[in-house]
Amino acid sequence: MPTSSNTMKKSELSTMMDVTKFMHNQQQAYWTYAKVRDDSVRNTFKNISNSFVLEFPDYIFESWKEDHKESEDKTLKEENEEDKSNK
Repeated sequence: MPTSSNTMKKSELSTMMDVTKFMHNQQQAYWTYAKVRDDSVRNTFKNISNSFVLEFPDYIFESWKEDHKESEDKTLKEENEEDKSNK
């Protein structure tokens, strides 16, 4: 009998060691994947920020500048008229 219980303990220990080794390998695989994923995301954002620059042609802003000038002119005229009427 002592031999069979001894064998049973070894079998349980062996099973526990196998499970522990399996879990260790799974964790290593996950952390390797997580590192690759994080590096990939970091490099992607770095590349986007280094190479992605918005450029607009000047003619897009021309109408805005004209509208802005017109509104400034109107405001100045109104202020001048108010000043004249107050005097």
